Amino acid sequence: MYNEIEIQAVGLDTFIKLEFPKKDKIMSPWLDSSSLNMIHAPRGIGKTHVAIGIAYALATGNEFLGWKATHPKKVLYIDGEMTASAMQDRFSKKLAEDALSQENLKNLSIITPDLQDRLMPDLASAQGQMEISKHTDLADVIIVDNLSCLVRSSADENSAESWNTVLEWSLKMKRERRAVIFIHHSGKNGQQRGTSRKEDSLDVVINLKRPENYCPTMGAKFEVHYEKNREWAGREARPFVAQLTQLDEGRHQWAISPLETSTRDRVIEACKQGASNYADIARGMGIDRSTVSRYAQEARHTGEL
Repeated sequence: MYNEIEIQAVGLDTFIKLEFPKKDKIMSPWLDSSSLNMIHAPRGIGKTHVAIGIAYALATGNEFLGWKATHPKKVLYIDGEMTASAMQDRFSKKLAEDALSQENLKNLSIITPDLQDRLMPDLASAQGQMEISKHTDLADVIIVDNLSCLVRSSADENSAESWNTVLEWSLKMKRERRAVIFIHHSGKNGQQRGTSRKEDSLDVVINLKRPENYCPTMGAKFEVHYEKNREWAGREARPFVAQLTQLDEGRHQWAISPLETSTRDRVIEACKQGASNYADIARGMGIDRSTVSRYAQEARHTGEL
């Protein structure tokens, strides 16, 4: 059966005179209303730390990792695997860092497995999407943490068709002027796991990576790379390093610093001088070819190449 609502088309003379709602900046520089976004990283790198920090900052009008919320928003956090006690502990630490009114805290709603007497909804099904609709209807921002736990019924995540139902739901959220942030695992190649079709409709893709000199004693420390963005570039799109540091009395604080740029700048300069063989550049600098490729790709995304 065909949809009874007709598809509309207008001439350019009419189209250019129409007024459409513009996107609002929710969190500077990367998060807009009516946007689809993804943060991906290997297991254990700190994806949920980041997701919780973003959720808290958005709900309270605060900032996190230098990303500044413009004003408080209604946030729905859909958690697929963390125990409620662990999530409670992480949010309690955020509260210890910022004394905020209870009114601000009401902006953040949480769906997590330990609150349910059943399995979590499967967002790869129309039924699962309907089951959370009364909560998504109230949200400005929806955080899905993570895809592996909350998108289950699609048999093969490498198949482009496996993303169809989730894509339709996310585009509906976008049409309703909501922002969606998907938290996802990176594959062995460092890219988001599964079909690349996921990225086609995304406005922003952020990749969290281990620093090259990382060791477990450093705790939560990672590089933040903007792999894709549609509407901004330049210095704001440069990668940086984030690390969770412990203060007195059990309090914690995130510290951010620029990513070491000396090698990166040399790679960019070599590309600007016409060098195109990444293996030759890598040999000349004594670094891995993958490092050269990564720096060159980032530079193209930021407009430096």
